[in-house]
Amino acid sequence: EICACLVGSEMCIRDRDLLKTNPVSVNQGLQGKMAGVNVSQSDGAPGAGINIQIRGANSFTTSTEPLYVVDGMPYSMGEGRTTDYGMKQSNNPLSTISPQDILSIEVLKDASATAIYGSRAAGGVVLVTTKSGRKDMPTKLEVNFFTGFSQTPKKLKVFNGEEYSRFARYYKLSADGYGNEVGAVPFVGEGTDWQEVMLRTAMTYKANANISGGSKTSSYSASASYLNKEGILRNTSHESYNIRLKSDYSFLDNRLVIGESLIVRLSKGEGNINQDTMGEILRFPSVVPVFDPTNSTGWGTSADINLPNPYAYYSTVNKNNEKTQIFLNAYLQAEIIKGLKYKLNLGLRKDHNRSRTYTGIYDLGSAGKNDAPDLSEGSSDYESWVLENTLNYDKVFGKHNISALVGYSAQKDKSYGLNGSNTDIPEFIYTMTGNVKTMTASSSLKELTLVSLFGRVMYTYDDRYLFSASIRRDGSSRFQKRHRFGSFPSASIGWNINREKFFKPLENIFDQFKFRFSYGKLGNQQMDNYYPTISIVSDGMNYLQGNNIWFGQLPNVTAVSPTNLTWESTETFNVGLDLSMLNGKLTLTADAYVKNTNDVLLPIPVSGSAGISGLPILNAGQVRNKGFELSVNWRSNIGDNFNYYIGANVTTEKNKVTKITAGGDDMGISGYSCLLYTSPSPRDM
Repeated sequence: EICACLVGSEMCIRDRDLLKTNPVSVNQGLQGKMAGVNVSQSDGAPGAGINIQIRGANSFTTSTEPLYVVDGMPYSMGEGRTTDYGMKQSNNPLSTISPQDILSIEVLKDASATAIYGSRAAGGVVLVTTKSGRKDMPTKLEVNFFTGFSQTPKKLKVFNGEEYSRFARYYKLSADGYGNEVGAVPFVGEGTDWQEVMLRTAMTYKANANISGGSKTSSYSASASYLNKEGILRNTSHESYNIRLKSDYSFLDNRLVIGESLIVRLSKGEGNINQDTMGEILRFPSVVPVFDPTNSTGWGTSADINLPNPYAYYSTVNKNNEKTQIFLNAYLQAEIIKGLKYKLNLGLRKDHNRSRTYTGIYDLGSAGKNDAPDLSEGSSDYESWVLENTLNYDKVFGKHNISALVGYSAQKDKSYGLNGSNTDIPEFIYTMTGNVKTMTASSSLKELTLVSLFGRVMYTYDDRYLFSASIRRDGSSRFQKRHRFGSFPSASIGWNINREKFFKPLENIFDQFKFRFSYGKLGNQQMDNYYPTISIVSDGMNYLQGNNIWFGQLPNVTAVSPTNLTWESTETFNVGLDLSMLNGKLTLTADAYVKNTNDVLLPIPVSGSAGISGLPILNAGQVRNKGFELSVNWRSNIGDNFNYYIGANVTTEKNKVTKITAGGDDMGISGYSCLLYTSPSPRDM
């Protein structure tokens, strides 16, 4: 959708478009519908988290995820497990909302649109508005049921038993008694189809109920939803319950308004998969049976390939996860004088996650043997509060329209983790105290605070000329005092050409013809380490002195960064065109942008001889992103009862690391090797 007053690069999708494909999750409803917005599922497990990336990756730090603003309250991704394959209950706030509860999702892409949200918005902003009741609205009840199934449309072609045996014999390879071994015989028959064994037709069941209404001074909406989703891979599943409440109340002829929005989600997942699961299934020999009565634990095993029997492994290792998430947003808005409003926003978030992995007794041949059960358990709690105070002034005089906003915000995040493990516990004992001799435990506590001052001015003249400017100053506890604060400005201009007199001959064709240009600067302070510049005292720093072990406590220099570590900053230049034609039937949005990221927060490897483990983080790089986005939509109808919609979007992106100022000429970056070559300048020759 296109709005005449906007001068930043923004896109919006309404509930009618989000729900057209009857999505089970929000990511299914968003995929492919916004140019420059890549929406994916973090892995193939049922209930896996949602990943959104706007205009490519421009940082090497832990996350390039956008900031999520739900009903006016900002929520970051949170601190929870994000690589727990098979049962990931993502910290993404979109995972907590049923698609049927969403009224609209708006994506802010350029820096001028996102700068008012500060450092948390370095990856863009996703604005989510949930459904609400309306004043003087009779009570309305909606109920939806959905069921469906998922399956692999096509299995990959691999050797059956006879083909596997023939291949091994031809190339003189061992094949578990059916290859080139002494006394081996050819395998006869199809053997085991491991894809057939491990994959299934998975069912999905979903139900949603919503009740809404309102009186002269209030409105309300409440909903509940249930989702039960099996995974295509055996022994994987996801189940969740969602409750949402939203209400608003007005007093003193609407001069005072209070409201709240509450989301509660209970979920649990089961499964034990990782990124190598399908590869293991495809590679395991088809000459090996699922069950083998000659094995003490009953499983078929391979002596010639170092992989476990897939069915045995994923049946023996039981992994499950439970999670509770609570989002609460409450606000108070008071009109002080005409046009001047004060608003207080308070947001609270609490996540509790519990995971458990029980490994039973098994003998999987060359892949390993477990003579006694193992158990590991973990729990994590994430708490966050956000407090915002804003003053907003709106004034219209003649052809002039001005809006000004100033505000202050503070945020504190706290995460606590507790993990324990035990090995060789007695069979049929399912508690951590089964073997106190091998029991281990660890815990962690992290805190992060942010404070911000911000202001914005928006001006329009005769709906023709548009101007917006903002500045925000953020402070993060991650940095030392001298480098704790950063200032991030933005500005944008727009021109609604269709409002000009010379455009009148085309006004029957064009509903809107708008040019936009914007510039903005944003900061980023996201990284794994909450205290990157501070050493901590750690035990276990022991060494041998003669024949004696010295037990000591020394500063642990793992990933200690220099004290001048500061904000990573991204400058964005954006030019755009918005067209609406034929009474809104045809719309077109085009954007071209350049993003330059400086002082990239980059983990730098150090020499092993330094005696330092881990990777210190430095401001040591530059990244440039360039791209073009085009979105075209056509809406029309045939007769009174048939409506149709056709939409397409195209995105081009080019990301380039333009400079690395530390780490040498050959440095690993996020698991990849980056070779850097420099040419001498003329003055060096």
